[in-house]
Amino acid sequence: MKEKIVLIQEKLLKDLKVRAITHNKELTNSNLGKEKKDKQIKLKLDVLALFVSLVNSIQCYYRDDSVENEGVVAMNATRMKKAYHDRYNDYITFLLEHKFLEKVSGGSAKAHKSSKYRISDNYYIDRVVGYKILDKKLLKKLSDNIYLDEIKEKKEFCEHKRPHLVKCFNESFTINKGAAFKEIALLNNKDTYSAYLKGLHSTLDVNLNSHIYSIDPQTDNRLHTTLTRTPKFLRKYIYYDLENIVGLDVKTSQVYFFCAIFKAILINDVSLLDRINATKVLDEKLVFNLLNLVINNDEVKGFVSGVLDQKEDFYEAFSKKIEIKYNKEGLPTRRESNYKSNHNRKKTITEAYSIVPYKSARALAKGAIMEIFYSSPETTISEAVVFRKEYPSITKIMKCIKDYGVPLWRLLDYVEAYCLLDYAALKFAEKHPDIFITSIHDCLVTTKSNIELLREEIEQYLMEVTTITVPPKFEVETWEEDIP
Repeated sequence: MKEKIVLIQEKLLKDLKVRAITHNKELTNSNLGKEKKDKQIKLKLDVLALFVSLVNSIQCYYRDDSVENEGVVAMNATRMKKAYHDRYNDYITFLLEHKFLEKVSGGSAKAHKSSKYRISDNYYIDRVVGYKILDKKLLKKLSDNIYLDEIKEKKEFCEHKRPHLVKCFNESFTINKGAAFKEIALLNNKDTYSAYLKGLHSTLDVNLNSHIYSIDPQTDNRLHTTLTRTPKFLRKYIYYDLENIVGLDVKTSQVYFFCAIFKAILINDVSLLDRINATKVLDEKLVFNLLNLVINNDEVKGFVSGVLDQKEDFYEAFSKKIEIKYNKEGLPTRRESNYKSNHNRKKTITEAYSIVPYKSARALAKGAIMEIFYSSPETTISEAVVFRKEYPSITKIMKCIKDYGVPLWRLLDYVEAYCLLDYAALKFAEKHPDIFITSIHDCLVTTKSNIELLREEIEQYLMEVTTITVPPKFEVETWEEDIP
C-alpha cells in the first residue's frame, strides 16, 4: 500500500495523542454496560490526524480568497464515511468536544449543504509537521477510496484533451524541497498562514510526484494542475530535467482575445467565432444578435488598435483616463466591494467596501477593467462610468452578451483556453515533442533554454488562430533560484 503522509499542526498533534489515549483508557475502565460500550469506539490517532489534516489540505486545493472564509472547509459526512471511516460522526464529535475543531455552520441534506469546520484558534497558527499514517485498515481505505475514481477520471480527461500539457508531470518535474521549506517556514504567522499551508502542500505533492490535474469545460475550461496551485514564490525552486522553469505570460490576454470577437462582429464573420471556439459558449441566436448590433465601427476599431498598440500598454493607457487616489505610502488605491458574490453577504462583514492598494496604476486599471467586464452592465463604479463614456459600442456588445445570460468571464476564458492551450501550445508541442511545456492559466511554461523559441512560435500561432495580424504582448517571467 502506498505511503500516506498528512500535514497537521505540531501542538495539536501532541495534545490529540494525549486526549486519544485518555479517551481509550477511560472507555476500557468504565463501568458502562456492554451495550453502551459497544456504541462507543476506541479512537485511532491515525484517523483523528487524518480528519484534522483534511481541514488543512482542502482549503489548499479549492481557492477561496475571501478573508471571512480563510481556514474554513466544508466536510460532507456521507462522503467522509464512505471514503475514510464509517464512524466519522464519532471522530468529528470528539474533535469538537475537545476543541481541536470548531463548527462554523451546520449542514443540511435538503439544501445539499455540508457542515463547515475550522481548526480552533488555540492550534491553528502553529508549525505544521508531517504525520505518517501506519494503520493498515485506514491505508487500505485510502488506497481503495471510491473518490479516487473521480480524481482518476479527471486526470484521464486531461490526458485525453490536453496530453501535451500534462505529460510533463512525472519524475523529471522536481522541487528543491530543502530551499522551499526554508522559505515557507518564514510564512508561519497570522498574516501569511494561508500561504504557509499552501506552500507546504504544494511542495509535498511535487516531491512525492503526487500530481492532480483537471479541466472543467462547464466553467473556465482552463487547465488546473499542481503547478497552477503552487504559490508563485515557490516556482523558482521547481525544475524540469534539472533546469529552471520559465513563464511566457500573455499580457492583456483576455482583452486581446476579446479583440478576435470584435473582429468577427466588425466583418460579420461567424466562421471566425467558430475558429476561436466562441460558439461553444455563444449560441446561434446570440451570435445573430451580436452580428446585427448597430455599433460605431470606428470606435471598436479604435479600441482594438489601443489593445494591439505595441508602444503603449492598454491598461497603462486606461489608467490615464480615470481618477486615481493614492495612500500615504504612495500606492494607488480603489474602492472595492467586500462581497464577491451574493452568497458571501455574511454578518461577519461589517463594511460593504474596502480601500484596496495596488502595486501600480497599471495593476489598478487592470483590476478595474476586469470588474467592468464581469460585473453588471449597470455597475456604478467610477471607472465603469468612464469606460461607458469612452467606449459606448464596446459596452453595447458586452451588454448584449450579459443580457442573454452568458457570463463574459466564461466566454473570454473559453476563447483564451482554446486559442492558447488547444491551438498554439498544441502546435508547439507537436512540432517539439521533447520540449517541456505546460500552463499556468494565461501563461505558458517551459525551461529556460527554450523560452525564446516558445515566444517566437506561440506569437505566430496566436496570430494564425485569431487572424489578428498583430501578436499579443508577452512578458517572460523568470523564477530562477538564487544560489550563493
